[in-house]
Amino acid sequence: MHHLLAITSLLPLLLFSAILAAQPTMRVDVRGLDADLEKNVRAFLTVEQQKNADDLTAQRIRRYHARAEDEIRAALEPFGYYNPEIRADLKQTDSTWRASYRVDAGKPVRISDIDIRIEGPGRDEPELQALVRAPGLETGERLIHRDYERTRYRLQAAALELGYRDVRFTEHTVRVLRASNNAEITLHLATGDRYYFGPVSFKGSDLREELLRGYLPFERGDPWSNRKMIDFQRALMDSNYFSDIELLPNPEQAEDHRIPVEVSLTPRKPQRYSIGVGYTTNTGPRITLGWQHRQLNRRGHRFEANSEVSAVRRSLTAKYSIPLARPRTDVLDFIASTRQDDTDTSSSTIQELRASYAIQRGKLQTTKYLSYKRETYEIGDTEEDSVSLLLPGIIWTWVDADDRLVTRKGSRLQLELLGANETLLSDTTFAQGLLQAKTIHPLGERGRLVARAEFGGTALSDVNALPASNRFFAGGDQSVRGYAYQHLGPENDEGEVIGGRHLLIGSIEYNYRLRGKWHAALFLDAGNAFNDLPVDEKLGAGVGIRYESPVGMLRLDVAAALSEEDNPLRLHFTFGPDL
Repeated sequence: MHHLLAITSLLPLLLFSAILAAQPTMRVDVRGLDADLEKNVRAFLTVEQQKNADDLTAQRIRRYHARAEDEIRAALEPFGYYNPEIRADLKQTDSTWRASYRVDAGKPVRISDIDIRIEGPGRDEPELQALVRAPGLETGERLIHRDYERTRYRLQAAALELGYRDVRFTEHTVRVLRASNNAEITLHLATGDRYYFGPVSFKGSDLREELLRGYLPFERGDPWSNRKMIDFQRALMDSNYFSDIELLPNPEQAEDHRIPVEVSLTPRKPQRYSIGVGYTTNTGPRITLGWQHRQLNRRGHRFEANSEVSAVRRSLTAKYSIPLARPRTDVLDFIASTRQDDTDTSSSTIQELRASYAIQRGKLQTTKYLSYKRETYEIGDTEEDSVSLLLPGIIWTWVDADDRLVTRKGSRLQLELLGANETLLSDTTFAQGLLQAKTIHPLGERGRLVARAEFGGTALSDVNALPASNRFFAGGDQSVRGYAYQHLGPENDEGEVIGGRHLLIGSIEYNYRLRGKWHAALFLDAGNAFNDLPVDEKLGAGVGIRYESPVGMLRLDVAAALSEEDNPLRLHFTFGPDL
């Protein structure tokens, strides 16, 4: 009886093993094609897609194999190969199946004739005629359907952007002559009538209409543009005044082809509270608290207060903001702040009042400011000192990037000039400039090259007259990695870093995408703060890991201080936008 029970309990296991033994395994070989063609062929092949399916059977394998030649032909046609030679073979050894496809793509189909015409009221538009003359297709070239579709899309998109809302193709064909390996392309575009922006009306918001109109990227009478409508909606959303925005064009109410637009707005709650935590090796753990009143009045004025507490800084800032004629980019700020900085090299307490005026034109932002600050500071073993400064300054920032958070290609350049004079409410006279540059360029399919540089200079006879916040230091995760934050610079007689008049930093880094959002990094940093030439250049180098997050790149680096005897290692962690 016990033996019978044991055998009965083993039956499911035996049956499962038998099923596994009967389950066929599949191998698919494709030969004779380059990498791109083979990749597309495998994407089309059902036998490739189903080779690891749980329900794979011999009958299904034979059926999938029977489709393979047609699927291979379909996969090659988008690349211009219409007459391939295919040798297909299917073999079975026990439960293992092997499907082999040797493919000769043959001669490609080449474009023998291109007929592109613009018809209707827009036929003489320079932008459309430029595309007719240079469509991205050439006679004699291999027919690639992706290029044809791109040309077709560009023609239609250009007409739409010029205000031809009723644009359509009266004919769009690719005629392939297989016998001669030739193709004839025909694209006839009818523009229809041109439309324009009509009156714009707003509802749902108590903000002054003059302010709302400042977000318009078009004027009444401009040619209709879907892109400008999207830009308008994005500008209103970025204003942070509204939780929901609807743009409702009414073409049926158009007069003289001028389309009225109704803007329906839902205001956000006026007040917002925030709390955040973070960590970098420069600052250590950090806690931030914030309060914002998004709309104080009908003119859209704002007020916000923020505080930060970290191992090296404690600060409290209040800011009153007034949007200007171009509210999306132009703003007048009045700022009052107090902060205390404590690093291994210096400590300072700063109270500051600042007025700043920022405008942006294209990719260039210009910020002019006037700051009055009082700073009490200690550097090295010097006695506590205090200084008051009236600082006019200007900052130019230029950014061009495909994505500022995680950048594949882009650059950022910033120049700040400031100064003080003893005849204008200041305890010392100096002029200072800081130029910061960073560029990111792709290097191969998976790599990118990141280079940055900083150049700082101060016109001043005695560096001891400069407060701590206006001296240059080097070292840290945004400077020469391998060294602690602000641990590099001129030293006093006791070997304590006291900062310098000038700064020179350079860095080069290579990133390689490992998988998904993960990258590996290899870098070399060099530079120092100094008072006089030559520069006592310090070197840091190391490796790191990167991860693409919603707030930008997370960066973890291990760097060696190459200019020190034992090459000590230091860990650096930062996160934030690439540019």
